[in-house]
Amino acid sequence: MESLHFQNLSKKETKPFLGLSYSSNSNHSASLTHCKKELNKLSRQNNKSKLKLEERNRSSDSNRDNQKDMAIHSRRSSLLDPLLDEDHSMGKDRRKFLIVSIFDFCLTTVLWLLSTVSQGDSNWAKVFFDEINLFKPQFFEKSLFDVVFVAFLRMTFLLTTYAICWIRHWGPVALSTSITTIFIAIKVLFFFNKSNGSLPAYLVIVSTFIVAWFELWLMPFRVLNRERQAYYQSTQYNDNVNNIGRIGDSNNLSNRISQNNYITDDDAFGTARDVSSDEDENEKAESIVQGSDTENMTIEDYQHAITVAEYKADKIWKEIHTWKVLSEGNIFISYNDENNYYYVKTTCDTNTFVLYQIIWKDQIKYNNQIKSTERLLIVDECTEVVYSISAPAMLGHISSRDFLDVRRITYNREEDIFNGIFVSVKSAIKPPDSTGKIIRGENGVNLMRISKINDNCSLYEWVFNNNIKGKVPANLIKSGTKSFLINAIKNLQKYVKNEAHTYLQKPF
Repeated sequence: MESLHFQNLSKKETKPFLGLSYSSNSNHSASLTHCKKELNKLSRQNNKSKLKLEERNRSSDSNRDNQKDMAIHSRRSSLLDPLLDEDHSMGKDRRKFLIVSIFDFCLTTVLWLLSTVSQGDSNWAKVFFDEINLFKPQFFEKSLFDVVFVAFLRMTFLLTTYAICWIRHWGPVALSTSITTIFIAIKVLFFFNKSNGSLPAYLVIVSTFIVAWFELWLMPFRVLNRERQAYYQSTQYNDNVNNIGRIGDSNNLSNRISQNNYITDDDAFGTARDVSSDEDENEKAESIVQGSDTENMTIEDYQHAITVAEYKADKIWKEIHTWKVLSEGNIFISYNDENNYYYVKTTCDTNTFVLYQIIWKDQIKYNNQIKSTERLLIVDECTEVVYSISAPAMLGHISSRDFLDVRRITYNREEDIFNGIFVSVKSAIKPPDSTGKIIRGENGVNLMRISKINDNCSLYEWVFNNNIKGKVPANLIKSGTKSFLINAIKNLQKYVKNEAHTYLQKPF
């Protein structure tokens, strides 16, 4: 794929290419016809393997669950009790709130120390002892140490209720904020006068008041709100799984703890234990990913997988005009909710051959969502196996995913059209990361089509389907995917504008 050498062909030939030589359009059509016969056979084989896998999973899950059940049940009496077992994970929003609570105490302490040492007395040790002497007469009117003590009590109370007891109500933080506000109001009336009106003293009072009210806003409107959304998502997910029999009997461990394993929006891609974000939607359609992570695919297996993808892409292409329009203008986007497919269309100011080189060979140069790519195997003159790693998304809350894809590129000389198709496969040539640091994602049937408008302008069409394997709310997936597609196209157009002249303008 590093160089492209075109041969002299008649105009009616269609060229699949990678290194590259040509095959006729009739051969390509024959493979698609053959695919129709193979497709039914493939589906039957997949169904048999799925039934065997589900049976094995039920048996192993039942054994594990029976061993864990007694220990977990003894630690909590109901689903609303705090989860302290090893399977529990705290959402990032709740962790942020706890950090804010600790920061509240630390900030108050630092400001109080500044206020103490800035009182002007050379014997700062005596001043410090006077500040913390609770039995000193007029302690309340002369010292700010009680503000620090109240901040410590507030931090301890919030950590106990929201980290240890796992309270899911805004009542505790409302109580702590109310008590703090009342205390500060009384403190201001008795403490501040002409002698105690320094700037550090003001900062101690004001900072405590502001952070306490910020905590009151943070818990109900951010933490609890997102946990509630995640709860509904996980409940809907488990209902769908139960309906198809993927979870065992009613005593299964996952049924009992799923409602407490909240993963908020910011936890998308957060851990290796994420459940597929699209599993509820994937139940509607059978996965097309072929192969096994423990066995190597043969050359014929790769060719069969991409041929099946070509057949499916042909069917998808005929239905694009019926999809729901999400965006119009320079970047046109439509969406098929049934199968989670996106269609993107735009123009680029360069010829088809240059655009092919950029999109198919140098995508990593303009698409900042691709961290690395590696060609693992050349299957034939137009097909290859590629391994890629995505960059972290959503400000790092979504970790990298890796993908193992087989892809094929073809060229129609008569119409000057490039067709690129790729789909994920499973193979021991690059098994998933055993440590779980990178989660294996899946690409459905993806199609990239480049056609000629004129000598200096090309039409780029992209059919996109992807399963990121993260437990993320569906609405977040949709909005994030749309933003990803728009940014990818904008980066492509910018790269074409700046770098297209550096590419080979015509094939040899």
